Amino acid sequence: MNFSPLNDPGFEEYRKREAAKAAKARKKRTLIILAVTAVIAAAGAVLLVLAAFDAVPRIIDNFSSTTPPAENTQTAAPSGSPETPTPQVLPTEATPSPTPSPTPDVSPTTEDPSVVKPTVKVRTTTVYLDPGHGFLNAAGDAMDKGAGNPDYIYYKMTEELYGAPMYEADMVLILTKKVKALLEDAGYTVVMSREDYVYERVPIALRAAKAKEADADLLVSIHANSAADTSAYGARVYYNDNPAWSLSIESKHFAEDVAKSIDAYGASRKKSKVYGDGESGKTLAMLRGTGDIPSVLIETCFLTNEEDAKAAISEEWQDSMAKAIVQAIVTRYKLKTTIL
Repeated sequence: MNFSPLNDPGFEEYRKREAAKAAKARKKRTLIILAVTAVIAAAGAVLLVLAAFDAVPRIIDNFSSTTPPAENTQTAAPSGSPETPTPQVLPTEATPSPTPSPTPDVSPTTEDPSVVKPTVKVRTTTVYLDPGHGFLNAAGDAMDKGAGNPDYIYYKMTEELYGAPMYEADMVLILTKKVKALLEDAGYTVVMSREDYVYERVPIALRAAKAKEADADLLVSIHANSAADTSAYGARVYYNDNPAWSLSIESKHFAEDVAKSIDAYGASRKKSKVYGDGESGKTLAMLRGTGDIPSVLIETCFLTNEEDAKAAISEEWQDSMAKAIVQAIVTRYKLKTTIL
């Protein structure tokens, strides 16, 4: 009888064992495949979440900057030196891996340098202030001091008070400097026709032209009045009413604003009057030739009137008049802002 495994009584047991081993191996492979698949899927899900929060770059940076733990290897001794084994220190406890802190979802504060933002530049309004008189006269042989002579009450008062008389040119220079200081504090650019007495011949028309040269936005000429009638008093504001010479309509509105402001500050003992120089019968050279800028001339008081003269000497009145003029300017002609 030929030998056959089928005739071997132990073959059936052998076959069953092999089949069981094969089934166990298949099951093990299946579990490994499932485990690997699950890990990959979980990792993919984590990456998707991190990408959604824009945190992947920061985690990668943190990971790359973290010093990896030293491997359990020996350092090769230098050539020619006896090899010294590096002692291996084993931890007594397992050190858990540090848990990374969650990265807050904040917008970056660094501005994009490629985005060019407009530059806001403030160009301060330029005011040309003219303290009346104070230059050599037209002939160039004497100083034009304006109103003031031994018969004027202001002349007598100042001579008695200071030991030397003062003239219109002195008083308006003091007042104009106060106006300048207030305007500059408010951010305006101020150009003055004079800062003291000017011992050179500068015709009035040329002073007006200098306002154009200074690229001024408006002109204010400050004076004090006089009259044969000593009862005349109060402030008056003049504008050029000839459109061939200046912005007559705008100058009129500006003059009205100045007059209202003077009254509001109590700097005139009666309501201030507004005149076009043509209707007043005067030809005010300072308001001629100023071009396309608003121009006014303010006669702040009468130096021939006793009460006005007393006020002109008072610093309190000077401050009130200066504030009134400045208030009219800053209300009507605000600082200019330009976006470049």
